[in-house]
Amino acid sequence: MKKETDLVHNERLKALATMSHNLAVASIAGAVLAPLVLANTGRDPSLGYITTLPFGAVLALAFGTLGQMMLKDLRGSTRLAAIPENPHH
Repeated sequence: MKKETDLVHNERLKALATMSHNLAVASIAGAVLAPLVLANTGRDPSLGYITTLPFGAVLALAFGTLGQMMLKDLRGSTRLAAIPENPHH
């Protein structure tokens, strides 16, 4: 199997970090904001909605941290130095 190039590796890592950040935003929207909106619109908030708040916050924190760790690996990588600069610019 052929080894992937450094540029392909970097792009895959950025895509994974972006996906992780998107999951963090979805966790905030689905498990934190939605129950708060339901509770403040006059509907009777059930206990199930209220218990999703900490779960959603933990999920968002975990996905956000995972994305930041991936990007930190990319910044600290020696692979960045291997990308040649474009001499035409």
